Amino acid sequence: MNLTKTYLFICIVVFFCKAFAQNDTRTIKTAYASGNNQIKALLDSASLYLQLAPEKSFDFIEKALELSITSKDQKNEGSCYSLLGQINASLQQFDLSIDYYNKAIKAFSTVDKNEMFKNYRLLAGVYEKNEKLTESINYYKAYLDYVIDREMTGQIISARYDLARVYTSQGEYNKALREYNEIQSLEERRNNPAGLSDVNAMRGDVYLKQEKPAEAITNFKRAVKIAEESEDKERKSKSLRSLGKAYRSNQQYDEELEARQQSLQISEETKKIDDQVDDNLVIGEIYIEKNQASQAVQYIQKSVDLSNEIGDIQKKSVALKTLSEAYKEQGEYNKALLTYQEYATTIDSLYNQRERKLENNLEIIANVGRRLQRIELLERDFEITKKALSLLEREKEINVKELKTQKRITYALIFVVLILLITSLLVYKSSVQKRKANLLLALRSLRSQMNPHFIFNSLNSVNNFIAQNDERKANKYLTDFSSLMRSVLENSKHDFVPVASEIEILKLYLKLEHFRFRDKFDYTIKIDDSINQSDVEIPPMLIQPYIENAIWHGLRYKEEKGYLELNISKEGDSINAVIIDNGIGRKKSVEMKTKHQKANTSTGLKNTENRLKIINEMYKTRFTILIEDLNKEDKTGTIVKINIPISDGKKIY
Repeated sequence: MNLTKTYLFICIVVFFCKAFAQNDTRTIKTAYASGNNQIKALLDSASLYLQLAPEKSFDFIEKALELSITSKDQKNEGSCYSLLGQINASLQQFDLSIDYYNKAIKAFSTVDKNEMFKNYRLLAGVYEKNEKLTESINYYKAYLDYVIDREMTGQIISARYDLARVYTSQGEYNKALREYNEIQSLEERRNNPAGLSDVNAMRGDVYLKQEKPAEAITNFKRAVKIAEESEDKERKSKSLRSLGKAYRSNQQYDEELEARQQSLQISEETKKIDDQVDDNLVIGEIYIEKNQASQAVQYIQKSVDLSNEIGDIQKKSVALKTLSEAYKEQGEYNKALLTYQEYATTIDSLYNQRERKLENNLEIIANVGRRLQRIELLERDFEITKKALSLLEREKEINVKELKTQKRITYALIFVVLILLITSLLVYKSSVQKRKANLLLALRSLRSQMNPHFIFNSLNSVNNFIAQNDERKANKYLTDFSSLMRSVLENSKHDFVPVASEIEILKLYLKLEHFRFRDKFDYTIKIDDSINQSDVEIPPMLIQPYIENAIWHGLRYKEEKGYLELNISKEGDSINAVIIDNGIGRKKSVEMKTKHQKANTSTGLKNTENRLKIINEMYKTRFTILIEDLNKEDKTGTIVKINIPISDGKKIY
């Protein structure tokens, strides 16, 4: 009876599948067009918030990405990834930006070559900001080749400007000049005075960097003349300021003064206050150089007033300092002192402004990190769904073919018997798979718990430096901390990582902790040369919790300076990681704990033990951890021995 019901159910499913396949295709096309318009609206909203509030853009991008993946719209999917690349680039999260631009390039590669190469240029820009100039040049060249093939003059000029800029940063001045010469030929061909003025000014900058002031002056004069003939006041003013720099490098102060005064006149006519601030300040500096401090004061004071008007604290501080020097040159020491005191107050305001900006950036980066995790989970969820749908489609095809073969009762009975056998096998395999899936889910859950625990402890250190108003140390610590976070988050995607990657994280973590507790301990790391660090893989964040425990519960409370030693060696078919510290020991550490601390086992150590239990069960391995006292008599110091099995001298699986 149950077999008959199963057979009827399969027939009904096939019937409805056929009916669905015969639906009106016009309805499907209409739905697709509607969905496409919705995605574009979401992307437009995300672009609008890109500069104003980048974290708010994520709401629109997340929804647009979901719709794009669901509707298999690769072009809009690529646009989502491109926007994510731009957001992370604006927040100086360069590694994440590079990842998303590569995803955008992959999505566009089969649907829109033009957009693909636009993202080549964006990716090159990120490499340039990250000072990876070789990679930047390669992508700029690829973009240039593409636009040259399509004779896109405007884009060719932009790409050559990009290459010239990177070559200049590399010190490859001759290559930069060749690019500017190519740009000049193109601008002459299309008779573009603005472009000709710009390229002469840029070439002048290169000559200045080469310490060739005469050639620089010639090019800047040419840029000024072209801008003047085309009545382009803004470019003329800009070129005059560059010409002034060239005159100064050649110690031609009178000529520099004349160029700067012309620039000031233009900036006053065009009401460009930022330019007026700079021009007045430089004119004042020139008069100081010429020992005419009395004439310098009026210009520098004007620079102070204008910078104060536009609220530019940075420029105001520079102008105040220069004004103090001018008063000092005049012999008006009281005014010099009062001006310098105002300068010191301005510097304090500038530091406070930077501190607030740092705090805001930290908050934005934290918010962005949470949004990126949601997007990553969304991508994984759709990948799993896609595979599940693919399996369902295959099963449906198999069922349809098998139903067609059921012409006789005998075949039907054989089919039912086969179904029963297959079902039994699938049930058995399903139970095995479910067990393995549950273990894998538990393992990933534990691994994901390690990151918040680790980040929380590390952020305490950043908070400590900020609380001490030690901006320099906070900035240095935060820079190293950002590198560590990127490495930890990258490794957290994998069940196993190369030993080299894990050692890199351990070195950076110990560097950060030693930076904070340098008076508490020194440390050494010894790695067996026979270990192939690139091929051998271990679970991520396996060793770190024990090092953290040694520092925070052993060495931190030691009165005199202690030491910590990490030895990683190969022994037979296993790797031994040994952590030795001469801290206060486990017994005294337990005695010093509060009642609350005794009731809560260390999250990092507990999760590590649970992870190893699951890994041992899943991969049939034997990870072991042994913790002993370093000194048996007085129970001080601790030795942690971690045994990591390997197979064929490479991996544990």
